[in-house]
Amino acid sequence: MPLLWQDGDYTTPLPDGARRWLRPFDDNFAQVMFEQDYQQFEDSFSPLTLDTPNDDFSDAYLVREGELSALGGGVVKWTRTYARIPASRQVFEGYSWLIPGIGTGAIFPTQAIIDATDSAGVTTITCDGSAINGPGDRLSISYTFVDGVTGTQYGRTVIRTVLSGGGITVGVALISEPGGTISYNSAKKIEPGRPAEALEVGSSLQFDYYLPGVSVGVATPFDIPVIDELQIYDGDGIKVNVFAADTVPTITQWRASIAANEKVCVVASIVRRWHGNIFERSTRYCIAR
Repeated sequence: MPLLWQDGDYTTPLPDGARRWLRPFDDNFAQVMFEQDYQQFEDSFSPLTLDTPNDDFSDAYLVREGELSALGGGVVKWTRTYARIPASRQVFEGYSWLIPGIGTGAIFPTQAIIDATDSAGVTTITCDGSAINGPGDRLSISYTFVDGVTGTQYGRTVIRTVLSGGGITVGVALISEPGGTISYNSAKKIEPGRPAEALEVGSSLQFDYYLPGVSVGVATPFDIPVIDELQIYDGDGIKVNVFAADTVPTITQWRASIAANEKVCVVASIVRRWHGNIFERSTRYCIAR
C-alpha cells in the first residue's frame, strides 16, 4: 500500500497519500484508472515516459503526468495517472439509420393453383408448373369468393409469407372467408420492394481499446483494424443503397440477414485517442431490417 507520508530522500519520487480509483465510464465500475500523488525535489524531477507500467500494477500504464506544484524547500508535488487497457464494452442508443431499399426488378411467373386444403391454421396450396417459392418468400394469392347468401362473386388477392414446404406445394397462414366458399385461381412470388428510408432505430455502439506496442498485432495506431460499414454494389461495381437480385449482397442474402436478426455495421470504425497512448475504436451496429 502506498505510504501516506514520507520523511526521507526526495531525490526520487515518493508516493503522497493513497491512490485514487477513478470511474472513466458511467456504466462500468471496474478498476480501470487511478491517480497517485508524488513528491520530489524539483531539481531531481524527470517525467516518466508514457506507457510506463505502474510498480504495483504491471497491467496499468502511465497515461498522464500532471503539472508540478511547489510545496517549498525545493520540493514539488504532482499527480500521475495510470490506466489499464479497458475491456470491450457496448452502449445501446437510438440512431437515425438510412435503411437500404429493396428493389422490385425481379419478375416471377404466375402459377395456377390446382389444389388447396386448410388445417391447423395453415392453408396449403399446390400449383402447376415449375417451383415458385420457399419458406420466407412472399406470395400474391388470387382467389374468387362466393357469398353463401347472395351468391355474389368477389375477386380477392392476399399477400402471404411462405411458412412451410417448397417448390410447387407450400403452406401459408390460413386464408379464410366466413359465410361462403373460396375458389383459388393463381399464386405468384413477389418482391414487395421499398425505397431507402431514414428511421430512428435501436443501435449498439461498441468500444474496443488498444495500446500500440502492447496490444497483440498493434505496433502503431494505423494497425488498429477498422470494420467497414455495410456497402451495396450493383452489377457495374457502383455503390448503391438498394438491394436487388444482382447486387452484392443480393436481396436473398439480405433477407437471410433479416431472418437471423443479424447485426450489421452501419458506421465504419472510428479510432480516437482515449487517454495517453491508449486508443478507443468505436463501431456502430444495427439489426438488419
